[in-house]
Amino acid sequence: MTVEQLSEGTILVALEPDDMARYALDFTHGDNAAARRGLTRLLCRVGEECGLKKSDSSYLIEALPAGDSALLIISVRPVRPRRRWRIKRERRCDVCRFADTDALIALDPSRLPFGYELYDCGGYRMIPDRPLPPRLSALLSEYGTVGTLSAVELARIREYGRLIAVKEAPRRRPGGSGSLW
Repeated sequence: MTVEQLSEGTILVALEPDDMARYALDFTHGDNAAARRGLTRLLCRVGEECGLKKSDSSYLIEALPAGDSALLIISVRPVRPRRRWRIKRERRCDVCRFADTDALIALDPSRLPFGYELYDCGGYRMIPDRPLPPRLSALLSEYGTVGTLSAVELARIREYGRLIAVKEAPRRRPGGSGSLW
């Protein structure tokens, strides 16, 4: 076996027939467990001769069989640290879907004690400015269907829907009960 370092990241290994037998390398049968174990042992030996570190590098091995012997071209690249991704909690917001204009008018949205945005996107969607308490959710469910939207669905409604109305949240009076109902 002849090991020659062509450059900092490329090594040429010439294997004789007895080396092929010693490392159980047979490139005519494709990938098998014995060949992988043999290549691992061969890489350890080549690494010792050339001073390569196993843990900090990635190896690409190209085999060029030539009868009973073979040439191996080993390309060594430093391993880049893997990026770590953090999964954020999915934010959801409440929405009330109205089947038609009559249901929306029957609700009289001007009397609602919270701010909202009202969109027309193949049906009316009322998006409150804060999470709905159960009492208000029950009130809205009498006129429409109350559900939740993901951040993507909310962005889609805001992009493709037509904004019809916006109501700012009413301010509480100092010393008042804080409820309009």
